[in-house]
Amino acid sequence: MDIIINIVGKGELLMAIRIISDTSCDLTQELIEKYQLVILPLCILDDEREYVDTVDITADEIYENMRQGKMYKTAQLSPMAIQEAFISVAEAGDDAIFLPLSSGISGTYNTACIIAQDVMEKYPNSHIEVWDSKGTTGGLGILILETAKDVAAGKSMKEILDRLKFNTYHTQYLFTVDDIEYLHRGGRVNGIEKVLGSLLQIKPVLHVDREGRLAPVAKVRGRQKSFAKLVELMGERMADVNFLKEQTVFITHGAVLEEANQLKEMICKAYGVENFYIHTLSATVGAHTGPGLMSVYFLDQKYSGMGDGEHLSTEEIRK
Repeated sequence: MDIIINIVGKGELLMAIRIISDTSCDLTQELIEKYQLVILPLCILDDEREYVDTVDITADEIYENMRQGKMYKTAQLSPMAIQEAFISVAEAGDDAIFLPLSSGISGTYNTACIIAQDVMEKYPNSHIEVWDSKGTTGGLGILILETAKDVAAGKSMKEILDRLKFNTYHTQYLFTVDDIEYLHRGGRVNGIEKVLGSLLQIKPVLHVDREGRLAPVAKVRGRQKSFAKLVELMGERMADVNFLKEQTVFITHGAVLEEANQLKEMICKAYGVENFYIHTLSATVGAHTGPGLMSVYFLDQKYSGMGDGEHLSTEEIRK
């Protein structure tokens, strides 16, 4: 799927800037089509077979099966799929920005950097920017949509990447889980924490840190208190809490839409937010966190365009 989303001048040539990502970004088909994004499907595995995310199995099916005791694993994008996408862009003489899920969660970013360099050596007139999103799911979705808007507005690659750098480090990710068992299986909590957490109804609240890794920030007793903590942390992390009202707050959930709407109302009441995007958490992330996860994503500061988004190259980001 090779789609031109904007044409910009580059010398005497007309170049397209294309945005490529993967299905962990949790964007609807409507948004994918609106901004003409190229989304590569990740893979999900059980003991019997491999599934192509969103094609062979849905997130809702995954969560229902997990409630029945089934477990899943995930696999990063195949090098061949990445290479094919990059070569398709390069053969058209176009540029691309590839935003996979965080390098702190998956090896896709590092693999893509190697592939991009190889492709650009063979196609020197094309530039492929592989960007470490430092996140996933709704936070990655925010980065993609904000970048797509800049591309559609005809901004230069440098302008786009300057703002993308700023947004990467100013996107907040806050999570809570319903069942600590899934974090235990993933090595996020030890056996004692799992037992005590289950007995006392302890609900961990986590975030994605600056390096793009999932890390705990608080523990509370009970589901409702975990939602209240998410709302509280949102206000604490804003440079100016009024900026929340100017943006679309993303909420993703592990097949608990009613609770997602409840969280939406809590945020609306606390901060006056009117615009929300609510989506089921992708199975490629949910396979590790389980059904019932609740997460919220937002920008903690407004980009001024006054140099606070200085361009960071692919090579610098990898350091």
